[in-house]
Amino acid sequence: MEVFRTIYNIARADLLERIRQFSFLVILGITIMVAYFFVPPVDSGYVTLYLDHYRGIYNSAWVGASVAISTTLFLMLFGFYLVKNSIQRDERTGFVQIIASTSVSKLKYLIGKSISNFAVLSIIVFVVILMTIIMQQVRGEVMKIEWWNLISPFLFLTFPMISIVSALAICFETWKVLKGVLGNLIYFLIIIIFLSISSYIPFGTNIITDSMVHDLTTLQPNYSGDFGIGILTLGEKPIQLFEW
Repeated sequence: MEVFRTIYNIARADLLERIRQFSFLVILGITIMVAYFFVPPVDSGYVTLYLDHYRGIYNSAWVGASVAISTTLFLMLFGFYLVKNSIQRDERTGFVQIIASTSVSKLKYLIGKSISNFAVLSIIVFVVILMTIIMQQVRGEVMKIEWWNLISPFLFLTFPMISIVSALAICFETWKVLKGVLGNLIYFLIIIIFLSISSYIPFGTNIITDSMVHDLTTLQPNYSGDFGIGILTLGEKPIQLFEW
């Protein structure tokens, strides 16, 4: 029990310090804005998650999936830079030297820091989930909230990804060659590569999009199988709706 108590205290102290920082509030606000714009108004001239010229009706499944995808991609990049500073901060304040003089092992310290990273990003995700519930009501195509359909995309995509980001941030801070600008650049390149292939690997966005493509192909045999994540400006060809 002493081991868990030590890890808990390290994680708790670091978390409380993090959520007081202005950068945390900035990333939280930007993430909420991303979630808002990723569920465009019904009469808007653009879509953000689309399958050819189709999009899903704004029910809990589609809204939850749309926001979960956008939040995941955003936090994979900017969330890393938000949490990749805790060990450096402890080094500047001398807290690392204090820890070194106690019986707390390096492993306990790093686990506590990793848990703190995950907790910081999880708070952002929980706020976004609340925003997602509001967005479904605001857009007003389907008012009934189906809790599992709305939350499950975050459980299967967003939370696993931010756990990886949390651990990578600690790894990059503990490896001397990756602590500075070079590490930031390498991580950025890794994310760019990942985003370009995320639809083709088992733990990427295809966890969600494969189901969408399958359902639309069943409903519309002429559907080409193409899909996109981003901003698509609607031209003369109107967007068509389907239920997912």
